[in-house]
This record gives sequence, C-alpha cells and structure tokens, in this order.
Amino acid sequence: MRRWLGVSWIVLVAVAAGEARADDKAACLAASEKAQQLRNAGKLSAARAELTVCGRPECPAVVRQDCATWMNEIIASSPSVVFDAKDGKGKDLVDVRVFVDDKQVADQIDGKPIQLDPGQHVFRFESTGLPPVEERVVIKQGEKNRIVSASFRPAGADRPPPPPPAAPVEDSSGRTVMTVASIGLIGIGAVGLGVGAVLGLQANSTINDLKSTCGVTQTCPQGDVDAAERKRNLAIGAAVAGGAFVAGGVVLFLLRPAAPKATAIRMEISPNPGGASLGLRGAF
Repeated sequence: MRRWLGVSWIVLVAVAAGEARADDKAACLAASEKAQQLRNAGKLSAARAELTVCGRPECPAVVRQDCATWMNEIIASSPSVVFDAKDGKGKDLVDVRVFVDDKQVADQIDGKPIQLDPGQHVFRFESTGLPPVEERVVIKQGEKNRIVSASFRPAGADRPPPPPPAAPVEDSSGRTVMTVASIGLIGIGAVGLGVGAVLGLQANSTINDLKSTCGVTQTCPQGDVDAAERKRNLAIGAAVAGGAFVAGGVVLFLLRPAAPKATAIRMEISPNPGGASLGLRGAF
C-alpha cells in the first residue's frame, strides 16, 4: 500500500509539473505576443513589462532569446527625460513632486533620467507653498535625457501690479471746441474789421477827391458818386459784421468750461499808418 501511494504521489507531481510547464509556456508565448503589440502601439513601458515575463528561465529558450533581443531594442529606442525645477530667482529646487499625465513619477528632483513612452505628455511640478507648474511636452522616440524644466513663481507674482488711483481728469473736449470756435470767430471778425477799415478809408478818400474836384454843387458824375457810396456802405457792413463776429467770439470764449489752469487772453489794438490792427494775445 505504501509503495502504491508513493508511486501515485510521484505520478501526480509529474502531472502537475507538466501542467505547470504547459501553463508557463502558454504565458510566455502570450507575453511575447502582447509585447510586440504594445511595442507597435508605442507603449514601450508596458512592452518592457511583458518582455520581462517572457524572459524568465522557465520560458522556452527560443522565446527567451527573442524577448531578450526585443528588450534591448526597446531600451535603445525608449526616450528619457530629466527633470529640473527653479525658483523665481533661478535657484535649483529639490523638494518637488513630479507627475506625468496625473501619475506621480518622482517625489523630488534628483537629476536621474526617467524613461517614458514617446508622444505628448503633461508634466506637473508641485512644491509646498508654491503654485503648481504644468508643461505640455512632446517626447520623441529615441530622445535621451530630454530636460523638462519648471520655473516656480510666488503666488501672485504673475499678476500685474494694480494701477495707481486715477487722478480726476477734466473733460476738456468741450472747452477745446469752444476755444477753437471762439478764436475762429474772433479771427473772422478781425478780418471783417480790417476789410471795413480799408474800404472805409478808400471810400472817404474817393469822396474827398470828388468834393475837391466837383465841388459841393453835385456836378460830379453820378456813377463816381454811386461807386463811392457803395464802397462806403460795404465798409460799414464789413465793420459791423466784423464787430459782431468779434463780440460773438469773445462771448463764446468767456462761456467755455473752466480749466484747471487759468487762461488769460487779451485783445490788443495797435495803430499803424493808414488804419489800425487788431490782435489777440493769450495762453491756452
């Protein structure tokens, strides 16, 4: 009975070992096939994990050899990054946690490379007391020791300083318009007064000449007399219109909105040979 039990136990162990070897072989083949699929998809980190499975001693020699070759190729083509972090003064920071695609990969900056899959990644750097920094970087296959850096700034450092309190500014548009209009009116009026003065002098000169040549008997040619009268009437009209424009300009100037600085203006009349000149002097 003992002998029969011993033989049965040996048979069971052999059967179990055979089944285990069969399971191991199937697992090795499955890991090898999945590693190739992951490698083609660019998921090199996951492919390395599967190649570790099919490279075990219990796997068939042929499978182990293929997996070892593929592992070397993937290691050679896998990109790697090195993290760097600095404060607002450009000094190195060490106590910084690093996340890649929301997965923490480092709890401090140590200068050692980390292998990643090629493609786009979001790197987030976190340090106590500082706002987190995110960088979106495209890592290329075969790129080694790519430096991904973060520059930390104190909270609120990126905000522009508040503008200084605005000083009350007086709206000077209406004042400017009225000042320009008043100067224009006064200028037109001055021209009218000048024209009236010139025409008036010419008319008086003509009338005096007629009186001296024709006498008071009104025997002068009627056309010359009418021309002299029209010139005198024009002189009067120009003088009246010029005076009205000047008066309107002065009134408009006086009624313009007040300015922070005092504005002084004065009218000057200067005599000159044959008449007079009208001028304005002031600061605006």
